[in-house]
Amino acid sequence: MKASQIENIVVDEVNQRTDVVLASTVLSDGEVYRAIRREILRRGGVPLARGETLTLTLTPNQGVGPEEKERTEAS
Repeated sequence: MKASQIENIVVDEVNQRTDVVLASTVLSDGEVYRAIRREILRRGGVPLARGETLTLTLTPNQGVGPEEKERTEAS
């Protein structure tokens, strides 16, 4: 049975772009923005063009792990 993916969608109306993060669970705002930021930095830090859609698929190992959650909550 294929695992279902949940679409975590962010619409940036000012820059006219959409970010879609597919994950096995609903992500918090911080987790979604962290995934988007990491992907943009991985691509050389170049922001998306107007009207472009960024679609990411997070695997369980790519998401925010328990170690990062504990570090974030302690801050």
